[in-house]
Amino acid sequence: LYARVQIFQSSYDEACQSADRALLKLTEAHALWVRAKALSTKANALLFWGRLGDAHQTVTAGIELANKNENAPWLGILLSTLAWLRWEAFDFDGLEALAHEVEQSAQSTDSSRKWLRATANVAGVTIRILQGFADLAGKHHDRALQRFTEIYEQQARTKFAQLGLSETWMALGEWARATTEADHLIADVAAWGDVYLKARAFEMRTRLALASGSPTAAQQYLQRAVDTITAYDVPLAAWRVHATAADTLRQVDRARAAMHHS
Repeated sequence: LYARVQIFQSSYDEACQSADRALLKLTEAHALWVRAKALSTKANALLFWGRLGDAHQTVTAGIELANKNENAPWLGILLSTLAWLRWEAFDFDGLEALAHEVEQSAQSTDSSRKWLRATANVAGVTIRILQGFADLAGKHHDRALQRFTEIYEQQARTKFAQLGLSETWMALGEWARATTEADHLIADVAAWGDVYLKARAFEMRTRLALASGSPTAAQQYLQRAVDTITAYDVPLAAWRVHATAADTLRQVDRARAAMHHS
């Protein structure tokens, strides 16, 4: 449990060490159920630490164990991590295949596999959110908007769905709607404290300010994103912040050059 808190605080190395200590103790047959939980925690820490290969190896071991023990709740969480891995690796076909597999599990009528229905309930929301981001990357804006809106309204205003909504409105050129969602998200994560999501929110708000023609505001939001990834080690968000920083500097430099020559 404490390792989960360490992930939330972006202490990924410490979370991995906590999970490894738990795995060393959980050697008895009756502890196999709990090993899936420890493997899930470690896989999540490795994912957000940016060690995608190690995360994939760990989550695969966890899925195998959870299947063996019919551990539906933790299988669902492990499949959510696998879905996130595929999204971060831009493996949208793999993400879609996993979503189909989970959907089939939810509809299974085989008595020996009914336990998998709980797995689908656990993994379903995360996978649908990630499918929305994949739709967005593929410029299927209407489909992305539908997914994010449904999840945001049905799942207690899920923060990642809110991020997706803002991203989608921005892609559609709806600056006012995108800004409203983004500002609400920033206010929420400031109080909530998830460092990864905080960096993502400031990075997205930087791009929104640039797209809507507000370079000064973009620089201010970028500084807040940079401050976040400087204060905390968040590799999974840091590469996005650095990419947006490069784009911001290029656009600001072009704007200054244009003013100088006018």
